Amino acid sequence: AGSAELSVAQWSSLVFWRPRSDLTVSASARALALREESEGSAQSPSLDSAGGTLGASWELSRNLRLAGNASATIAWTSAADAPAARGAE
Repeated sequence: AGSAELSVAQWSSLVFWRPRSDLTVSASARALALREESEGSAQSPSLDSAGGTLGASWELSRNLRLAGNASATIAWTSAADAPAARGAE
């Protein structure tokens, strides 16, 4: 059996903005890359993903706050023999 080496790279960022004293807006972004280098393999599997979130919080009163957010993530693989590329078996 050959040897394999796994590498991981990640980038993320978070932003908060308060345009008014009763409103807070936040956003985040993230990217991830996984690579496996296998000795003797023509195509090594890899997985990449990216995602983002947007949210807001509004202070209705001293005791009540309304908040909401939305997020999305996408992931893909580049190896033909990886389970995400083949589909469920």
